[in-house]
Amino acid sequence: MKLDELAEILNSKNEEVEGKNFAVKFRNYLRLKKHENAVDNQLKEIIKLHQEYFKYIDLLTTFGGLPTFVAIFSNVITICLCILGAIKFSFVAGVVAAIGFFIQMAIPCFMGNLVSLQSERFEHALYDLPWHKIKNIKTRKIFLQFVQISQDAGGLPLPMLGDLDMELLS
Repeated sequence: MKLDELAEILNSKNEEVEGKNFAVKFRNYLRLKKHENAVDNQLKEIIKLHQEYFKYIDLLTTFGGLPTFVAIFSNVITICLCILGAIKFSFVAGVVAAIGFFIQMAIPCFMGNLVSLQSERFEHALYDLPWHKIKNIKTRKIFLQFVQISQDAGGLPLPMLGDLDMELLS
């Protein structure tokens, strides 16, 4: 939503009034500075929100990485044991238990997939932004550096398993 607001600011017409006197030129200068400040403030807010998002992802990785790994590993072993139980003892009970443990294993994978999809959506929205309309060179450089930083966005990494996503579930 903040990227859409920035796009609206960038696409808004900053009309200059022709004139030779000082008052007209000063009004044009003030309009231009007001527009540049609005772009700067919106970009600062987007970068701040992006940093908070990465702190959240870092916390999920730090405090949820090992427990999620253990949960997925133990659920895989339990599903295999349920399948063996379905073959040897009771087919219905074994299959129902395997489905339950599969759902328990799928929940963290859906969460990791959601993080990956949101990172991709953000990256595409950032690429579609009309950045070429940013007038201030310093702001444009900051935006292009922000684009480069946002390219490194990924999913939730797990120890020894890779990223937590739907490929891991399959």
